Amino acid sequence: MAGNPVSGPVSRANSANTGRLVVKTSSEDTVEDTEGFRPDLRLKLAFVTLAVLTLMVAMNDSVLAVALPVVAEDLHGTAIEAFWAGTAFLLTEATFMAPLGALSSTFGRVPILNFAASSFLVGTVVASTAPNFSVLILGRAIQGIGGGGVRVSIEIVVADLIPLEIRGNYLSIFSVLWAIGDVLGPIVGGIFSYKTSWRWNFWMNIPIATVALVSINIFLRLKSVPGSLREKVRRADWAGTAISVSAVTTLLLGMTWGGVMFPWDSWQTIIPILVGLLGLFGFAMYEKRFPVEPIIRIDLLCSYNMLYSLMAAFFHTVLALGLVYVLPLYFEGVKEMNPIMAGIALIPYGATVSPFSAVGSLIISRTGNINWVIRAGFAFAILGSGLLTLLDVHTLTYQWVLSLLVVGLGLGLLYNSLDLLSQASVDEEYVTHAVTMLNFFRHLGQAAGVAIVGVVVQNEMRTKMDDIPDLAPHADEYSRDAAALVENLRGMPEGQFKTDLVGVYAASLWTVWIIMCAFCVLPFAGSFFLRCVSMKRKHETAQGLRRGKNPVSDTQASTPSPEGKAVAPTRTEGV
Repeated sequence: MAGNPVSGPVSRANSANTGRLVVKTSSEDTVEDTEGFRPDLRLKLAFVTLAVLTLMVAMNDSVLAVALPVVAEDLHGTAIEAFWAGTAFLLTEATFMAPLGALSSTFGRVPILNFAASSFLVGTVVASTAPNFSVLILGRAIQGIGGGGVRVSIEIVVADLIPLEIRGNYLSIFSVLWAIGDVLGPIVGGIFSYKTSWRWNFWMNIPIATVALVSINIFLRLKSVPGSLREKVRRADWAGTAISVSAVTTLLLGMTWGGVMFPWDSWQTIIPILVGLLGLFGFAMYEKRFPVEPIIRIDLLCSYNMLYSLMAAFFHTVLALGLVYVLPLYFEGVKEMNPIMAGIALIPYGATVSPFSAVGSLIISRTGNINWVIRAGFAFAILGSGLLTLLDVHTLTYQWVLSLLVVGLGLGLLYNSLDLLSQASVDEEYVTHAVTMLNFFRHLGQAAGVAIVGVVVQNEMRTKMDDIPDLAPHADEYSRDAAALVENLRGMPEGQFKTDLVGVYAASLWTVWIIMCAFCVLPFAGSFFLRCVSMKRKHETAQGLRRGKNPVSDTQASTPSPEGKAVAPTRTEGV
């Protein structure tokens, strides 16, 4: 690649005399006039299609959360099979997201989006007709591959079509839809499962996915990547994809079944996690040296802003997913709420995360200042996590509501601001890599958040129960699965034994709140070293909306470099 990928927001033009890439850094060349940006009808319809896909995939992240008991009864499955039916989707979604994002630069956005939507549709059909849990888990895994591809492709397409200065406005729409889907998933899943059939959770997706698949090819007509299919297959990073998928799968398997299938300190959990981490290190070394079109670009990490955005996204997701996992344990295990009331108790958290993700984007679009939004986000996250340390058996309703509102506000501000920071930290031609890498780190944080909570709760409960004579004989049994203990507490008679056990449960969760608070301190401190980046720059993309009859990027088709590679993206003008 010509040019430094982390040199900042610069524009590029082709030199007619040399065929080489010319880098222009004058300020007048880096400003994009977004006031003239007016999306036409086709672009609006394309975004409607992407919005429908977003909502559908988001709902399927959690649609089986409430339905699993009904599914297990109908298919005569075990608790472990039910667990994998819920987890298979998230596992493959995280595993295939980065490779599919990278392959969209080689094969094109629309072909990868078609593959993702088709995979989701095929997985839906398989799951909806599953006669047993093995087939259901297979269908959910195929769905997850499609879901990961849809998730990362949509963000890349938004970056392709929308200038950076106002990109946050569009990202906020999809953030709100993800949040709505996460909330609607369990509700819709519960209604279908208990009122009709759990299979309707999948049947409802078939017409939606089919219409979306057709609409993608009608409205989202993007410029093609030059080269024959054979050339694209040769350029693709298949070895990197295999290493990445293997390493991430191994790591996530260890993190997923820790505390569920095996104890966290067992070799069955520790070895996959260590092998997965070593595999990721090997993947990074391979990507740095060998691929022509790598899945991730290690040289982007030379930019502090880019490195910070990945680190902050990791810790942000650790906190967000850790809270989603541990807050229901608090409400059900300590406050003794039933599952429905525990879900309702999470509304203050969800009611602030979604709106403030949009608020953060709008502030950035209006002011152009990303850094202060990020600092404010982590400051509120620290304050909210600190307030969570006050939660115990006797906490009043308004106290935990206030805590959830504050921490939700902080986490909401961070969602799109970290996306925009990573994209603003690199040249436009490397935005695909920035999007892919950020999503990769987010999903590592998702797995790490659940793993950290599981390890901390298990170890803290065992230690604290060993100190209480009546509870010590049950320490290993009760600490092995904090979620299962909730059911034991619900059926346990009132008395000193139960009181002590609930007290241990609350004290163990207190340690989680402290750790979550600490996780916010490092990125908060690091935000003060961020360089100011301009949101005003030329919008350049090699895969913008196709105009006329030419299906290939004009610049790519007409001006090859001496090495025979495409050298410059084209600028989209008010698509």
